[in-house]
Amino acid sequence: MKLLRIREIMDITGLSRMTIYRMEKTGDFPNRRRLGMNSVAWIEGEVNTWIETRPPIPTTSCREQPAPASANAQRGALAWESPNLPPTQRPIRAHNRAP
Repeated sequence: MKLLRIREIMDITGLSRMTIYRMEKTGDFPNRRRLGMNSVAWIEGEVNTWIETRPPIPTTSCREQPAPASANAQRGALAWESPNLPPTQRPIRAHNRAP
């Protein structure tokens, strides 16, 4: 049985210190053990079991799923992006103002 300190837990899981403590508090991460007055550690086997129980990410290709439509594409091009509008109908922006 090996004991892991917080730095090792952060390296193994990729989680931040606060995320580990937050998840531990809600019961979503193994509890630490007190080693001394000012030191704690986690049991390596419990952490490894927790890692193995994490759900896997589906392995689908980006090409298999359609890309989500952007907000601009859903509502049409913005006025200043439309070259067909006359300058009087375009919104005034800092670089479009007359001197």
